[in-house]
Amino acid sequence: MDLSIETRGNTTILRPREPHIDLTNARDLAAAIKTAVERGAVHVILDLTRVETLDSMGLGGIVSGWRSVAAKGDLRLCGLQGPVRQVFEVTRLDRVFQILADVESALGAC
Repeated sequence: MDLSIETRGNTTILRPREPHIDLTNARDLAAAIKTAVERGAVHVILDLTRVETLDSMGLGGIVSGWRSVAAKGDLRLCGLQGPVRQVFEVTRLDRVFQILADVESALGAC
């Protein structure tokens, strides 16, 4: 998966550059989140601004990544667009994840 990775203190910001998170790249995303935690990130922000679609495997990758962060810190989501936001609402995962408007808001919540 093509990701931009930025570290600010104990926070890692992951920005997928691909428009789809699906079967082809969900495991890579989960692994990137896990790697960030292994490298000391307490907070992981997943900026989904460029993501247009998210299927069940993509959602599973995000949940898997969240599990690797949950014991030591948190995973925050931001930049969710129409169809991606709907996936979280329909599955009620918008009640599990902290979803913010943008990276700066997510950083402020850390």
